[in-house]
Amino acid sequence: MDVGATAKISASGVKMLPGVAQWLRQKRRLRQEAAHTKKLLGVDQSMLFNYRVSMDHPLLQHGTPHADDLSAFAAVAGPTLVRAFANGWTEYPEDIEANLNEGMVLIGSPESEALTRLAFGYRKSPESGRVEYVGDVLDLPFRWQEDIEAVSAECHRFVPGKGLVRRPNWPIVDNTGFRPKQLFPTVSNDGLLTSDFLLITKVPNFLTSEAQQSGRSIVSIAGSHGVGTRAIGVVLRDQRILSELAEKIPAGSHAFQVLIEARSVVHDPSLGSRARGAVVREVRCFDRPDDAWARARRNVLRRYTDWASDVQAAQRANPIRIE
Repeated sequence: MDVGATAKISASGVKMLPGVAQWLRQKRRLRQEAAHTKKLLGVDQSMLFNYRVSMDHPLLQHGTPHADDLSAFAAVAGPTLVRAFANGWTEYPEDIEANLNEGMVLIGSPESEALTRLAFGYRKSPESGRVEYVGDVLDLPFRWQEDIEAVSAECHRFVPGKGLVRRPNWPIVDNTGFRPKQLFPTVSNDGLLTSDFLLITKVPNFLTSEAQQSGRSIVSIAGSHGVGTRAIGVVLRDQRILSELAEKIPAGSHAFQVLIEARSVVHDPSLGSRARGAVVREVRCFDRPDDAWARARRNVLRRYTDWASDVQAAQRANPIRIE
């Protein structure tokens, strides 16, 4: 099974979709900090990864990456991209194939990132087109709320190239207590976000037995909103946060979630809304035996055909390749 990717990091360099490369050249904000914590989080620059930036956002033309997700991609992949640009190791093909047997970094929530939906128990309803949680893959300590019926409040923020946008104030669902509870980002009296959540999830790549047996990982970086997603850049620049994560995530942990609260949000109509600070709200490790990951893989394979059909239908103009 192959799915298209935004960028593919290989031993010989970086393959990147032209639109993403153009954005990176314009912004010139690649970072080289925090290599040790990237290794802990599973995105060590010495490893080979497929990066997927969400391209199915309801406010954008399908196949167009979101500016907030691109900011997150630049923050995470920065050291590798710096070397690739400096040494001329970057290619710009029109299509990039990403094999599910490899390590993957998924940037964006299930609402807009198709493989995140498949891996973490979400689907797009064929009747309404809405994303819904079906919960038959993994029981996670935290998950994204995508049910519009459960959210009555709105929030506002600025998105580069789009201006002011209004969205449901999506919460994070906390399953760590006796009963689930919803954690909502805060908003000001005029509806602008004053905080947001970033959820970092690392699990073994259980999608194929070869990937799991080869020690590959899936790393998901996704906020309740784009402000949270792009706050991964704040996290990777904050030595206090990096030290706290190093203390709370045991060495060798294969599955964990980190819930970050992005704070001190500033709103700029041109540059977009972004957080200037962040704090760690929770770290949860949930390593599991091999048979639990095998069950999760069977659950994914049961839904794969429907997922692939949905993705292919949505991507006719700019198809994800599934072979």
